[in-house]
Amino acid sequence: IITVLFSTLVLQAIHLKQEIYVRAALSSQVHGKDKSVIRLMNKAPANVFPLDHSATPLNWYIAGAYHRLGDKDAALYHYRSSVENNPYHIHAWNDLGAILEKSGNEKQAISALHKALDINPYFPDALFNMAVTQFNAGSIDSALHYFRAYPFKKKPAYRKNMDVILANALGKQLKDSILVDQINERIKKDNLYIFDSYHSHGENLDSLMNFISSSK
Repeated sequence: IITVLFSTLVLQAIHLKQEIYVRAALSSQVHGKDKSVIRLMNKAPANVFPLDHSATPLNWYIAGAYHRLGDKDAALYHYRSSVENNPYHIHAWNDLGAILEKSGNEKQAISALHKALDINPYFPDALFNMAVTQFNAGSIDSALHYFRAYPFKKKPAYRKNMDVILANALGKQLKDSILVDQINERIKKDNLYIFDSYHSHGENLDSLMNFISSSK
């Protein structure tokens, strides 16, 4: 009984120590002190309690700090550790996918983002990152699929990326050079011409193609 009680007290003391360092690290994060975040999180006994009270991996906070500091290799290492410590943490999978995409590893990025969307198929950040990653991997149809599911269609980042994706999709399908020139002239007058036409035709690429072809 004494041994069990002593072990319990030791674990409580370790957990209290973790809470102190985690709270201090989060305060540093709010104030943009990423080096302090890393230093304080590393002092927390993550080998005993790798998650905080919200089941967020401590490594996820460290990864984010390294990412903001521009150290992609260290961030990638800690994001990988994060999903190992909690494979159900949607933000960890999404952020892992995002940094893999930025590193040019689209295949692994897509795999990580699928893990995030398996947890929540409607998670906006993962839908956005998946669309961008699919496009960069050369799959325009898949990029459009995930962007169609993205809920925040008024955000500038969405419009900017959709313009690029739609322009590439049309460029691959349009063979009429005169029509291409006409579209370019319309875009010069209205840079949202393709974007608005796409949405006014039910976010359907075939309908957009038919509309543009018939407007020649």
